[in-house]
Amino acid sequence: MEKLVRNKARHRLILLSSLLLLFLSGCIANTAETAADSRINYDNVMKLNKQDSGKTITVRPGTVIELELSAAGGTGYAWIVTRIDKNLLMPVTDETAVPSAKEKSIGGPVLYNWSFQAIKKGVTDLEISLFRSWEGPARSAGIFRLGVRIDE
Repeated sequence: MEKLVRNKARHRLILLSSLLLLFLSGCIANTAETAADSRINYDNVMKLNKQDSGKTITVRPGTVIELELSAAGGTGYAWIVTRIDKNLLMPVTDETAVPSAKEKSIGGPVLYNWSFQAIKKGVTDLEISLFRSWEGPARSAGIFRLGVRIDE
C-alpha cells in the first residue's frame, strides 16, 4: 500500500512538472513573438487588397506591406502564401477573421490578413494561392501575385 501511495505521488509530481513546463514554454514563445512584433515600424505602411494583384510596387526597406484577401467560408478554400523570399520580405502577421457577427453564417466571407516587412534592397515576387488543402496549390481557384521592388 505504501508503494502505491509513493507511485501516485510520483505520477502527480511528473504531471505537475509537465504542466508547469508547458505553461512556461507558452509564456516564452509569446514573449518572443511580442518582442519581434515590437521591433516592427508601422509608421510606413502600404495597404493592399485583391485589386492590387498583378501589380509591381516599389517600397523602401522597413516598409510594412499589409494585404487583405477574402474567401467564402465553409468551402474548404483558404488563401496560403505559396511564394515568398524571406530574405527580402519578412512575414510579420498572418491572421484569419470573420468580418462581423451578421456575416457568421455558413459560407459567409472570411478575411485573410498578412503583414510583411521589406528587409533589404532587391526584387522579389509574393504569391498567395486560394486552394483546398487536400487538393494542393496546383488546383488553385485563385492566385494573388505581387511584384515587390525594394529600393533605397
